[in-house]
Amino acid sequence: MTNAPSHTSPATLPPVLPRQQAYDLIRSGKINEALEPARALQAAFERGEIDDRGLKIALSVFSSYRPELTAQIVENAETRSGDYLSLLAAGLHYTGLVWLKRTFRLGRDIPEANRTLMVDAAQKADIYLSRALHATAQPSVAYSQKQLTAMTFGQDPWDLYAEGLRRCPNSMLIREGLLLALRAEWGGQGDYSSMRAVLTRPENRDLPAEQQRHLAALELGYEAHHHLHFKDDKDGAYRLYQESLTIMPTIHVLTAMIDAPDTDNAMAEGYLEQVLELDPNNDHARARLGVRHGLRGRSAYGLKLLRDAWTWGDPYASDVHNTFTHHLMLGRMVFRLGF
Repeated sequence: MTNAPSHTSPATLPPVLPRQQAYDLIRSGKINEALEPARALQAAFERGEIDDRGLKIALSVFSSYRPELTAQIVENAETRSGDYLSLLAAGLHYTGLVWLKRTFRLGRDIPEANRTLMVDAAQKADIYLSRALHATAQPSVAYSQKQLTAMTFGQDPWDLYAEGLRRCPNSMLIREGLLLALRAEWGGQGDYSSMRAVLTRPENRDLPAEQQRHLAALELGYEAHHHLHFKDDKDGAYRLYQESLTIMPTIHVLTAMIDAPDTDNAMAEGYLEQVLELDPNNDHARARLGVRHGLRGRSAYGLKLLRDAWTWGDPYASDVHNTFTHHLMLGRMVFRLGF
C-alpha cells in the first residue's frame, strides 16, 4: 500500500488502498470502506497536518472514470446526501467523464458528438461538487475539481480560486488549479505573465519552501509545454523542462520527459517510476510510455500499458488506443506477409 504525502509520521495515517482494491470494494457494495482512507486524510488536512495533494491519490478510483461504477457511486451520494466524501466521489466520477469526452485534442478538434456529452457530464459533476462545498469545513478537492471543469469550458478561474483559498488557505490543489487555468493557451492570453505572477502573490509568499518550489517548477513546466505544443520550439521546451527538474521533479514534467528526443527506453522507464512514486495511478504517464515502447519495437508491452490506461479512462489513451492497435496489427500483418 502507498502512504499519501504527509507532514506527520506515516504511522499516524492509514495507508491508501491500491486502486484495484478500492475498485473491488465498490463493486462488492462496500463503497464506504473504499472511502475510509480519504476520510482520515481529509480530517488530517482540516487539522493542518498534511496538504491536500495526497487526497487525490486516495480518491483515484473515483476520478479514473469507470462507467460500471456509476450506479454505485451515484446511489451512495444520493443516500448519504450530507457526506462530503460521498458527494465528492460522484463529482470526481463525472469530472473524469468530462475530461474523457473532451479528449486530449485541441479545443477546436474535439469531436462534435462529444460536446453535448461533455456538457451533460459537467452539469452532473457540478450538482455533486456544489453540494460537497457545503458538507465540510475545507472542501478543497471539490473546489479544485470545479476549477477543472470551469477551465475546460473557458470560464474565469479567479472567483473559484479566491473563494476556495478563503475557506481552504493551505490548499495546494487550488493553487495548482489556478496555474493550470492560466497556461498561455488557456487563460493566459498567449504569454506567461499571469502564471508567473501567481508565484509572488501575497497568499503564496509565506508557503513552506518545498511548496513554493513545487509551484515554481510546475509553472516553468507549463511554459515548456507551451513552447513544445504551441510554438513548435522543441529545443526551448526541453531546455525549460530540464530547468524545471532542477527546481523539483513534478508529475507534469517527468511525464513530458518520457517523450524527450534524447530519452532512451531505459530513461523513459526511469521517468515513469518517478511519476508513480508521486502518483501510483498515473495512467497518462503509463499511456505515454506504452506508445513509446510500441513505436520502438516492444509492441506487446506497449499495448499492455496503453490498454490498462484506456481501461481506467485516461483521455490520451482513449484517443490513441484504436489507432495505435490498428497500427500494430497492420505492422505485424505486413511482417508476416513479407512485404
